[in-house]
Amino acid sequence: MKKKMPFVLATLLILFSIWSGSRTVSGQTGAIPAEAQQVLFLIDNSASMTELAHYPDDAFASRWQLVQKLAPEWLSKIPEGSLVGAVSVGGNCGEAPSISLRTGTDRTQIAEAIRNVAPNGATPLNAVLKTAPSLFAMGVKGTKRIELFSDGLNTCSPNESTCEIVRALHRDYGIVVDVVAWVTEPSMESEFRCVTDSTGGIFSQPGSTKNLARLPFLELDPWRYVVLVLGLITLMLASLVSYRHGYYVMKWSTQTASTIATIVGVAGSFALYLVLFARSGWFGALLGLMVVGASVAIARSRSDQSPGRSFSSGACVLAACLAMLFPSMTKGQTHQCPRAVQGPPRYHHILALDASGTVAASFNEMKALVACYASMYTLPNEEISLVAFGMDSQGSAREITTFTVPQSGSVDSLNRTLDDLEIRNAKQTRTYFKPLADYLSQRLKSVRLEPVILVISDGKSDAPEDARHGRINFREIPFESFGRRGVYAAPAVTGWRVAVEGGASLDLTLLFKHPLPANEKDTRLSGPVPECLVDPDLVFEAGDTVTLKPGFNPFSSTVEGALTLKVKNECVSRFRSFRAELRRGNDIIKIGTVTNMSVNPEPSDLSLPFTLSRSGLESSDAIVQLVLDQGNTERTIYATRPSRVALKEISYLSAYGVFWGVMLAAVLLLVFLGMATVTRKRTHQRHQPQLIGVMGGNAVALGPNQRIEIGGAGSTLQIPGVEDGIVLGSIESTAMKGKLAVLPAEGFRMKVNGFESTGSSEYVLGTPLQFAKDGATYDVTLHSSAGSGGFAAQRPSGKPTDFDFFSDFGHSGGAGGSDHTYI
Repeated sequence: MKKKMPFVLATLLILFSIWSGSRTVSGQTGAIPAEAQQVLFLIDNSASMTELAHYPDDAFASRWQLVQKLAPEWLSKIPEGSLVGAVSVGGNCGEAPSISLRTGTDRTQIAEAIRNVAPNGATPLNAVLKTAPSLFAMGVKGTKRIELFSDGLNTCSPNESTCEIVRALHRDYGIVVDVVAWVTEPSMESEFRCVTDSTGGIFSQPGSTKNLARLPFLELDPWRYVVLVLGLITLMLASLVSYRHGYYVMKWSTQTASTIATIVGVAGSFALYLVLFARSGWFGALLGLMVVGASVAIARSRSDQSPGRSFSSGACVLAACLAMLFPSMTKGQTHQCPRAVQGPPRYHHILALDASGTVAASFNEMKALVACYASMYTLPNEEISLVAFGMDSQGSAREITTFTVPQSGSVDSLNRTLDDLEIRNAKQTRTYFKPLADYLSQRLKSVRLEPVILVISDGKSDAPEDARHGRINFREIPFESFGRRGVYAAPAVTGWRVAVEGGASLDLTLLFKHPLPANEKDTRLSGPVPECLVDPDLVFEAGDTVTLKPGFNPFSSTVEGALTLKVKNECVSRFRSFRAELRRGNDIIKIGTVTNMSVNPEPSDLSLPFTLSRSGLESSDAIVQLVLDQGNTERTIYATRPSRVALKEISYLSAYGVFWGVMLAAVLLLVFLGMATVTRKRTHQRHQPQLIGVMGGNAVALGPNQRIEIGGAGSTLQIPGVEDGIVLGSIESTAMKGKLAVLPAEGFRMKVNGFESTGSSEYVLGTPLQFAKDGATYDVTLHSSAGSGGFAAQRPSGKPTDFDFFSDFGHSGGAGGSDHTYI
């Protein structure tokens, strides 16, 4: 029994090490591990989730009831050590999700949140997916998965392809998306399959409650066990080869060879366990135990062949102890610098590090503290400046690097710079705080974002001693004067302190200890850097009157206006964000929001247009106020002048009378120009000579108010077939185009279009005209010619007539008959 005790003890220790290495607390409220699987449940709680799932094993349960029922089971299946979060997809478009819990939240809290939420509203799937990366724990390595449970596609803005959004999430953040869907239409399945195919996820469409209870990504991975078998065989061979090589080739003693073989087997088995099963829960721990146990058994059988077996068994116990400690050390390696801020960029972080020889012993710890601060409190597009002071005999301060935090949020550039930063010639360095203050006063003039200054030092100055020996000629300032925000104790090394200026919205107690108590002397200290360089006052003036005019639509119930301001910073330029408001009694009228506006010491004009409801609004006065965005807090400031502005509402006629007057004048001008154009054209046409003729004859130009004779030879317009010297009558142009005034010659009777007429008559070109005298009749049809090449009849009705192509001339020679000549 005593001989077996080492082996039994080794087995028990290995079992405990596996248990302690795989065990985690389900309520993850402590330190965040440096590496862990993260799973974010993205659960549809839109109104459609109230419909029945129609599962055969739960026929009368709605989809949401199944989610509430199975949520605790899903959460329990996630391996211990994984970070779990949840976010809901429902409610009205644009509203915040009902559930929004970051990974690392206690799983009981997640189940409780799902149980207390009711489905309603639309499906803002795209909007929630775009914000999903912010719900994963920052700075934690490992896989990131989204488990999407939904019965529909996106129904809110942004109206983009869901597949393209998750493809960007996978590309930028490495997020894998699994989809569990209640498919209600073909397009839904194709879109969700695109989602999983684009990210390497798994698409499932469960047909029963039993299948819905499974999480696809937790299914058995056969390759892990293939590697387990191959690794076990390899370790057995390695132990055997190590023993034989040491005993037969190296001529080691049996005891030594057995020990080496035992160490190879145990260490290799434990490494195999860590790689394959360290984060796989109890099932993985059991398999890992089998591997380690098999290796110990091999070593045991080897050691039985020699007198040194007791030493070999002792080696097994030693290896098991190391195996027990290693998971504990791994478990303790938590990520102590998780990102503690979020939102838009707002700060320029100036990190001043004491690099004098007196702090050389703790310099590496202080560099690690600076790196940790940058990881926790900086955001993409913020600025970081690393400043070192006390590096030479003058105690001067100089900037080591300044860079903008990239979109990824990485501060690797700062870390590399810190790695290269060393203290050289420690005995030749002096610590003074006055040169640092002078440097900061100059540097802050060029800072555009709101500055946060950290001065990290042991607080001990060489100035008092050097002043006694006459080595310096300036008045030193105390370290505490840099800490108007507070002086904190550094967590890494006793005696080091961190003086903080600015950054009121940053909760620095997550990294540093609480501010050290300040004595009465410290509270009277004035800062070495002018306060206006750190937190300059925003000063503004408003116009005396805000004019409110009705909307362009005369039936609208709103009024429009613009608040004019003159804004400036106290002494330096800064990017400022604020909200403008009008306050009338207890009523607040929000005018507009300004984000990251560059405000200079010189006044800048700012106009903020706004629209208000006319309901309950009457001309009065109001107080103008700006609400400054200070991260987690807000500060309200008021105009320097005037103290109140007048709100003056004007009538629709006053607002738009000039506009509509100009529009009416423009319309009348266009009408006048149109009429003038028509009149001018008609006048031109009236004064334009017409070519008048008959078919087969010559045309004659007939000008305005011109009268010509028509008849045989000798007449101005000769009618073929009319005897020479006979004048039938005369024609004269009129104001109307296509019409003539016709007057028969003396002794002739005239018919115009079949109607007998005496005296001057109006004649329409193209209609029949007949002259008669002494029993002879002459039929004539006059036309207007379009040119000298012939005649083109002008038909008022647009239809052919009998007179379009010829003119009749005839005379009767008594009662015997008549003959006709066609013209």
